[in-house]
Amino acid sequence: MSKALDSLRQLFASITGPEGAAKRESRMFNCIDGMTDGRRFATKQFTKECEPSAGSKSYLNAPVLIICGGTAAEAEKSMRQYKEPLRAALEQFKGTVISGGTRAGIPGLLGEIAAELKANGRKKFKLVGYLPNAKLKHARADERYDKLFRTPDHDFSPAQPLQNWIDLLANGLKPSEVTVLGINGGPLAEFECRLALALGAKTALLRDSGRVADALLADEDLADERNLIALPDTATLAFLVPAERSEFRQSMGRKMHENYLQDQVRKRESKEPNLVPWGRLLPGLKESNCEQADAMRGILNQTGFEIRKKRHARAKAVKFSDAQVEALARLEHARWNAERLRDGWKYGPQKDINKKISPYLVAWEDLPARIREFDRKAVRAWPQLLAEVGLEIFRRRTGARP
Repeated sequence: MSKALDSLRQLFASITGPEGAAKRESRMFNCIDGMTDGRRFATKQFTKECEPSAGSKSYLNAPVLIICGGTAAEAEKSMRQYKEPLRAALEQFKGTVISGGTRAGIPGLLGEIAAELKANGRKKFKLVGYLPNAKLKHARADERYDKLFRTPDHDFSPAQPLQNWIDLLANGLKPSEVTVLGINGGPLAEFECRLALALGAKTALLRDSGRVADALLADEDLADERNLIALPDTATLAFLVPAERSEFRQSMGRKMHENYLQDQVRKRESKEPNLVPWGRLLPGLKESNCEQADAMRGILNQTGFEIRKKRHARAKAVKFSDAQVEALARLEHARWNAERLRDGWKYGPQKDINKKISPYLVAWEDLPARIREFDRKAVRAWPQLLAEVGLEIFRRRTGARP
């Protein structure tokens, strides 16, 4: 932890300058040290030094997703490419989303997405922003946020992410209930990500989004950081947030596992822990199957399909076209990527189950052909598996809202 805090001190000084660091470093890192020590955080002296924002308890509820990223004018256009994957992720999220609170870059995209989802009756999260109290020169506050908390500063600085964490911890939330997502970004985004890692929160960075996100992923000092997640592509980003628990997660999770076992019958003598009957399957592997079942509805929605109770007992299950299978398989692989990464798996050239290393945590285009076929087989089986639990897939009417 001390190494992480030393890096934060150096980064803080580079952002604020020596004079700013001298004036504010004592209180700021007193707060950080206190955050990492639960006993000290509970003391009256600490809470006086680091008071939570008034009214923050009403807006901060677990789970929490902190999203930081590019806001620079020159990056504004390139940031728009992330709107759809961010929307897909947030559409199924219940909890609190925290960002910069302005209309610039990534924070502005979040305000835009929140407003659109709210207008469609699909917004399930609270969007909270942290920004300085002074009038901003290069950006304006985003009124589409549910709440904007102000810090007594003249400009954006490390004070905003620090206050954000003070509020979370003072209101009883734990770092394990927080995920940080970094896309592109500058020095402040770097501070925010390093702070999250120092506190023990999962921190997901989008590979090839540029600037700080790529620099942190390339930092050898962070190579063994267990809470650092490297998102291989925007498709995986869209599944960073787990889907809502479905009413058929247990029954479908079991069906999916049994279908997988039948397909792998030749490997039944293997010692791999996933090649055993449902009753002997490890809890984590059972949950993996259930998460796949949870995500099924959202994946089908993205490709124009819906799920409903079966209307006719003898109705034939829908059969996907080759193009539909390919689209569904791509999404299913992205979901699998996100699920594994959240569970602590890392990319590596050789598979190692005990060390949670897989060579398949890559974008669809980089996946070996034989592994892609696993995803294709899985989605082809969905109509029949759903039919076995009394459900059916149907094509949504053109223009109808999911």
